[in-house]
Amino acid sequence: MPSAKVEIRLTLEVGERTMEFPREKTALSLGRDSTCDIVVSEKTASRLHARIERRGVQYILIDESTNGTYVQIGADREVLLRRDRVMLRGRGRIAFGTSTAAALELVLFDCS
Repeated sequence: MPSAKVEIRLTLEVGERTMEFPREKTALSLGRDSTCDIVVSEKTASRLHARIERRGVQYILIDESTNGTYVQIGADREVLLRRDRVMLRGRGRIAFGTSTAAALELVLFDCS
């Protein structure tokens, strides 16, 4: 009997915009540059700040910035990524170069 294929969807919300990670893509870019898939205006964000990669059934946030990426997953303590990565799970918040508590702009995520 074949095993059931597990599918996890990632929904991202920036301000008034909500999007689901496209099935046809393996990565999304985040940053100030207009060519990014998710464009943010936070002054502490780099032009190409971070990317989210789909690896099988996991979504990995990878920091590529100057000022770091702050991530809070659920009730866990906020983590600062500097040229590092974290697996997104559950619900959480992503901030660019400043903590999620102080950020003017957040990316909210729901991985389910």
